[in-house]
Amino acid sequence: MASEQYTPLDGLDDIPWAQLRHANGKASDIPRRLRALASNWNMRDQFEGIELALFPPDGGICSASAPTVQYLVELVGTPKVRIRPDIVDLLARLVMRLNDPGQQSDPHAVACRETLLSLHDRVIMLVKDRNANVRREAVTLLWQYAAMSPRAKEIEKALVARDVREKELAIRVKSRLEGAAAGRKAVLRLAEAADERLRLANLMARRCLDRESVSAQELVDAALAPTLPRGAYSAWGNDGHHLIEALCPDENVVARMEIIRLLIARGTGGVLSGALRAAGAVMTKSRSATRSLLPLLGQVLFDDDAQIRTRAADLLASVGEAGTPHASRLASLLADGDPVVEMAAAWALARQGDERAVTTVLRAVKENSDKLAYHHLSGFEPELGDMVKECAPRYPERVVPVLHAVLEKCGPEPTSVQYQLWRALAACGPAGYGAEDALTLMLASKRPEPALMAFEGFGSAAAHLGPWIEALVRVVQDRWLELWAARVHCIVTGDKEILREVLDSLGPPEDWRFAHAFVRSAVLLDPADRAAVLARAEKWVRDNPDRWGMFGVPETVVACGDTELAVTVLTRALDAPEYEPVILEALRAVAKVGPPAKVLRSRVLAVLERDDRLTEPTGLRSIVLDDRIHAAALDALSALGS
Repeated sequence: MASEQYTPLDGLDDIPWAQLRHANGKASDIPRRLRALASNWNMRDQFEGIELALFPPDGGICSASAPTVQYLVELVGTPKVRIRPDIVDLLARLVMRLNDPGQQSDPHAVACRETLLSLHDRVIMLVKDRNANVRREAVTLLWQYAAMSPRAKEIEKALVARDVREKELAIRVKSRLEGAAAGRKAVLRLAEAADERLRLANLMARRCLDRESVSAQELVDAALAPTLPRGAYSAWGNDGHHLIEALCPDENVVARMEIIRLLIARGTGGVLSGALRAAGAVMTKSRSATRSLLPLLGQVLFDDDAQIRTRAADLLASVGEAGTPHASRLASLLADGDPVVEMAAAWALARQGDERAVTTVLRAVKENSDKLAYHHLSGFEPELGDMVKECAPRYPERVVPVLHAVLEKCGPEPTSVQYQLWRALAACGPAGYGAEDALTLMLASKRPEPALMAFEGFGSAAAHLGPWIEALVRVVQDRWLELWAARVHCIVTGDKEILREVLDSLGPPEDWRFAHAFVRSAVLLDPADRAAVLARAEKWVRDNPDRWGMFGVPETVVACGDTELAVTVLTRALDAPEYEPVILEALRAVAKVGPPAKVLRSRVLAVLERDDRLTEPTGLRSIVLDDRIHAAALDALSALGS
């Protein structure tokens, strides 16, 4: 360690550090780290050690925090300490944690606040520091500190007074934004400044404290003004990619949509790219947001930036047939020249059911790409298997021969993409049958599931392979696979005997998977045999009410035929599902029950009338699933009648 220490850190060794704790255990290392900072020795490593120690992952405050803060403030007041701006930033983040309502009564937090309050004069002087970087971080610290201090007015007065003399425009901008973020009304005095360079910061501060006081149009006009000194605004970092987050930092969907629409209509480059990314996020949360954005997305397809055209096409893909008005422009992008744009356009067209996507999709299949060449990872971009599954059932005469040619080379353990290609073939029904050698190889392997899935879809087209499937039934050790293979054998050959034997040998269903499989198997049996199997499935449902919110249970209980039980189970499935697909299944089950389930009408209406999506915001799949839920709710409401 360097011999010269620029501040004495008096009393450091008098504190019983070994008896104090921080996030990593005993606080015995703190004195050594503080002395290192005071000597400008190995600063970054020592600072990171203190930072990690003072910020437990659970969001709490450590017993070592208060005594450490005392010396951090001393270091900040020592001009020769080089890492002072970082220390001020650390103190600001610590104060934010202290201001958390959950920390108000914690004894360690109380001690830490008392320490800071006792050092008030030193803390408030930071706003006048000669180092601009220290002043920049100090505005965050002081606005947050004002929220806990009984001398808040004094702190705010100092910040307002300093603003008039502050030469660094970026610091003046930051002071306004940090004051508003801390909820301090005193920042409105700063926002009275007539300096045009501060117009955007003033508007952002006012809107943060009172959204209705500043319109979205005013805010965007100021943000995009050609005279704005963008270098002074962190919101304009990275070419404006994060401008939307700066203009609307909260998660209010309506407020974000106002600004997103304006930025998409008027933004370019990074601003537009960031707005499209934000649009995707809000579309996954709000149904009305999706409808509102559709016209604007069509306009963006003409942008000069390939990445922006790609993002717009991906977002249109998420809405499926609702994007049909833009089909002509999407089709023209199939010859864009940029392979990523072309694939994005094909994805959007495939989701619309447009045959013009097929050529591009088949080219990707022939290239046998495990992943498409997407660079932005938006959560809306396709995988090859998804694209094929959209095209194959609609245009089997074009897609199926290509899939056969590719899958004939498939080994006994298909890749994830090959598995999706098999699913696409299965969705084509009997027309999908082919690549027989690869299928039989999989059927005889340790992982016959893809082959069973394919045969279940092909049905009687694979009847001549019935003996192969029967052989699997006889040798497989997994009871679940045994039942699946027996059901597939019955679907393919029409012979019910093997399926009946397997069902008889299984006894009562073990869990929801078996109960669900029982009802799917029962439909293939003669009425007398069917009733016995359904009775066993119904008994499982009655014996397991804690499982009524799980996938498969709504379909199971409706198939069993007891309407009163079905309504009771569907009520649970709609009120407390295990996860979103259960809601979809429950609504489809309501439609099957029809008028006897009219007591569920209010629940179905609640699904229809909400704007928030019922799905977790995970990109395209969440929008697709929620759209299916909405459509199923409409069908259910129609089935319930007036």
